[in-house]
Amino acid sequence: MNFNPKHPLFGVYHQLLAIHKKVDDRKLGKIPLASGWLTLKSASRDEKSEEEPDPTLAMTVSLASSLLSSNHVETFILRSAASISSSNVPTLLSYINWDPSGLSEWTSISALFSEARLVQCRVSMTGTVNSAVGAQAAMLLIGSQPALNTSTPTGTSSVMNTPDCVLLSMFTYTFTHAFRHSSPMRPNKLWAPIAAPASQVDAGTYGQFSLVCPVAASLTASIQYLEVLIEYEVEVRART
Repeated sequence: MNFNPKHPLFGVYHQLLAIHKKVDDRKLGKIPLASGWLTLKSASRDEKSEEEPDPTLAMTVSLASSLLSSNHVETFILRSAASISSSNVPTLLSYINWDPSGLSEWTSISALFSEARLVQCRVSMTGTVNSAVGAQAAMLLIGSQPALNTSTPTGTSSVMNTPDCVLLSMFTYTFTHAFRHSSPMRPNKLWAPIAAPASQVDAGTYGQFSLVCPVAASLTASIQYLEVLIEYEVEVRART
């Protein structure tokens, strides 16, 4: 557009052109006019077009997303109690399996996840006999057997030959503290279907502690000798 130099708005026109060249279209600017200020506002890259995301909300979304990931692993610790008694022969041949799937809590866990495996099983045991029973001191062997599950040991040697076998003398009325024993850590154990986690050797929650009293003559028939607290540390994944 060309204005006549004698036109009354000629000076204002050139003033606007000069100022416009200096105005960054990404910022706010004001143009002085004879009648006041003309404010220009254009889209600014420096302006926030939307609010900053809430960091708490972002963390919550991230956590929820991880739970939906098939690779996300959760760890649970479950506990149960049991007792161990001599038979009517008398002998004491028993086992404590590493599978917690029979616990009521497992129903809730299995409804949320698809796979499971044992990290470690731990037991705390204390003797329950007393002087009124008349039981004499007796030895107990306990050892981990990851290749067995719910299998009664065949005899003393089957337990004695386990790598972590421990020999105890604990069946007396003077026994006053709990004995603890743990299965070997298996960080690379295979995953198993959570509906049947102890269905395959070296996978899931397969395995057991085997117990035997090698001096059967010291036992009284059909007597409860042990109270046991069992602690299962398990990992689960593949949220359904």
